[in-house]
Amino acid sequence: MKQNADVISKHNITYQHHITPRSVHKRIKDLIDGVYNNESAQKNLKAAQIQARYDAMNEIQLAKEIQRVEKKMLSAAKNLELSKQHCIVMS
Repeated sequence: MKQNADVISKHNITYQHHITPRSVHKRIKDLIDGVYNNESAQKNLKAAQIQARYDAMNEIQLAKEIQRVEKKMLSAAKNLELSKQHCIVMS
């Protein structure tokens, strides 16, 4: 009974102060954007695809890929393209 009285008194207080309770109306897209970020999903997908490509390589192919990436990184380092080095590693 005391709980009911508390609820009723809270209800009366909101109306005494001219506060009208309202439901929250949000679009579903707004809720999904908070949980699912398309940009991060694309990055995760690209990273998974790159990892799958590396996993499918044999030792010889992997050694050649390492040499190719090292060559690109050294070239970018000579030209002080530090942001490009990061992109090379991620591709």
